[in-house]
Amino acid sequence: MRLLRAGRSAPHGINNQNGIALLILVIALALTITTYYFASISLVDYQVNNLEQTRSALKKAKQALINYAVMHADGSGSGNPGEFGYLPCPHIANATEGVQDLTCKARYKNTVGYLPWISLETDILRDATGNCLWYAVSGSYKNNPDSLLINEDTNGMFQTVDDNGAIIFGNSPEDRIVAVVFAAGAPVAGQNRTYDPTKACGGDAANVAEYLEGDGVTDNSAIQDIVDTIDQFISASITSDSAATPYNDLMITISREEIWAAVMARNDINGKMQILTHALAQCLSNYAAKNGFNRLPWPADVALADYRLENNYDDMDGTSGYAGRYPFIVTGSNAVIGVGGNDVIFTEGACTTAGGIIADLDVVGSEYRHLWDNWKDHFFYVVSKGFEPDASVASCGTCITVDGNPMAAVVIYAGSRQGVQSRTGPVGVDAPTKNNIANYIENGNEANFPDLTGNGNYVTGGNDIMYCIDDSMVVAIC
Repeated sequence: MRLLRAGRSAPHGINNQNGIALLILVIALALTITTYYFASISLVDYQVNNLEQTRSALKKAKQALINYAVMHADGSGSGNPGEFGYLPCPHIANATEGVQDLTCKARYKNTVGYLPWISLETDILRDATGNCLWYAVSGSYKNNPDSLLINEDTNGMFQTVDDNGAIIFGNSPEDRIVAVVFAAGAPVAGQNRTYDPTKACGGDAANVAEYLEGDGVTDNSAIQDIVDTIDQFISASITSDSAATPYNDLMITISREEIWAAVMARNDINGKMQILTHALAQCLSNYAAKNGFNRLPWPADVALADYRLENNYDDMDGTSGYAGRYPFIVTGSNAVIGVGGNDVIFTEGACTTAGGIIADLDVVGSEYRHLWDNWKDHFFYVVSKGFEPDASVASCGTCITVDGNPMAAVVIYAGSRQGVQSRTGPVGVDAPTKNNIANYIENGNEANFPDLTGNGNYVTGGNDIMYCIDDSMVVAIC
């Protein structure tokens, strides 16, 4: 019996041992799975946290740049009164890191460098890897050298593309990007970054290609050194850092509409445009009084070779009509009248204080001169044939009418685009649409241009501001 019991107890012990071994195996497997599971969660959390940290920095940078554009006319950075919409130069070689360069490339050239956080009045903005943010600005929007004309119709010079080269944003001129902020991330293969520990961002702003890259076709670091040229950028995807040509730049863009929706929301913009329109009309009245004949200048043409250059806004000889853009240069009119010592209307018309309106147009660098410089493509002018430069006696023998009332002339400020209106200048490959008056003026007034007889019938209304000059040279809102 003892032998039998002993023989039977052996398998029982073995079963116990097998059970313990199996239990240990299950526990070990469970621990392994649990460890892997929690390790995976930690990796995912880490990646998500990094992405959120980078996105947060990019969003702060974007808002700071929009704020700068809105407040530029109030003296932010190197801004001047009357200038709205301009963005800072990047920091590239300024002795003080974080401060925008005083100038960045030549006029109309796009530029890239560090985001100038001091000029934007923010903290140092970094991505999740600790790198300072980078920033590219269109030549049409940078503040120095400025573009000579910037307003709500000014297009950006950037496009974004996908990894197939298809354009995501910027197919049409109006949709092009104004500025881009980049998070460079960790270095990818082939990049060799130099870091100066005494500098907040490492002092490596000149070595753009060591931070920004692309997919082998589109290169975020390759800003072309050519005026009025479109540059393209590509943003990293979830797998692009393991592509054949790895890239990991993340970016946030700023559109024309985002800039100008914020600028035009200022409560003083409409008032300033009304004052400027009034002052431009009063300047014409002053011109008529000064020449002693009550004669007014001819308008400039609607279609110009380059709308950014104020000298292109020169008066016609009258054979091209009596309705066009506001004339900055009045050489032809002065010659016919036989008076005038200066061919600039603001000087010849004594437009520093025009009829009690403080709008110092003759002072280069003044608020309203800056406002004129940047919005000059929005101002139009119609003169009656009876008040043209070679009229024998300035009178309403042949006059235009506004809402049925005879007038010597009218100055029109074209408000924001309506419906399908397009206002693109002949920049780069863009087809010009600024040469079509219907893209500015509505209510049937556009049908009168160029008013070959000088007696067209005009009406008020819509979003345009109109100031009339009567036959006694009195200026009043129409």
